[in-house]
Amino acid sequence: MTTFAIVFSFAGARAEGAAQVGTIAVLLFGLANLFADAVAMGLGTYLSNRSQREVFCRQRHVAMDRINRDPCATCARFLCGMASATATPGTGRAFRGAIRR
Repeated sequence: MTTFAIVFSFAGARAEGAAQVGTIAVLLFGLANLFADAVAMGLGTYLSNRSQREVFCRQRHVAMDRINRDPCATCARFLCGMASATATPGTGRAFRGAIRR
């Protein structure tokens, strides 16, 4: 959208005679803006992906530390979470019963 606005603002200025802007200048400014937009979007995507990867690695590190410190408590916490997340109460009770055995 911004490339469109820049190209047509230069074209409009040329049409009204307010500025002596040639066709080459209009295309040059349009292409420069298009390139700048592409670089900005690419950098934004790169930084977003890098941040997401860092968060994932940190969360994985914390989880692995918790598992290594106390594997039994971590397993019990996981199984209780799975039991409470089941779709029906009957299934949850059966799952909890199987865990207790």
